[in-house]
Amino acid sequence: MRLPQIMGTERSRASSILSPNLRFLMNLRSIKQFAFYACFCLTLAAASAQTAGSSKDCLASANNQLDLNQCAEADASAADRDLNRTYQLIAKKYADQPLFLERLHESQRAWLKYRDAQVEMKFPTSAKQTAETTYGSVYPMCYAAYKAKLAKERTRELREWLVGIEEGDVCYGSAKTPASLK
Repeated sequence: MRLPQIMGTERSRASSILSPNLRFLMNLRSIKQFAFYACFCLTLAAASAQTAGSSKDCLASANNQLDLNQCAEADASAADRDLNRTYQLIAKKYADQPLFLERLHESQRAWLKYRDAQVEMKFPTSAKQTAETTYGSVYPMCYAAYKAKLAKERTRELREWLVGIEEGDVCYGSAKTPASLK
């Protein structure tokens, strides 16, 4: 990105008075890179705000992009394990309701298709381009962080069937009350 002249001053003088962060933004190759970097930061911030201390420790000790990619993948794997654990606990608690279990299974299969479609929509590629060439070396991290975010949201949704619904909720559906879950 070219720095325009500011009221007749030279470009070098203008860039020397700018903050280091602004100079960094001005040196990005294109607005597309800036937009992707901004999305990446927001996604990573949202995902890391929800992660456990070990994930934060991993990110804090990361020295390069490969380390960040591995941290994000570890977080995504942990989110998937938590989702699977929640699903299994629901299946145990509702073992006496075969129709509910059938619908839970259908719902989870549909959610997995939704998750995969969401990720493909967020990071689309063509047959001629790979994700790495389109989105750069941060792609594995962004991909994993987004999958982790979606898995954590799904886990939160499913936990209603584990913690129960408030007594008197007339729209409880198949969820049990806390007293009946014990």
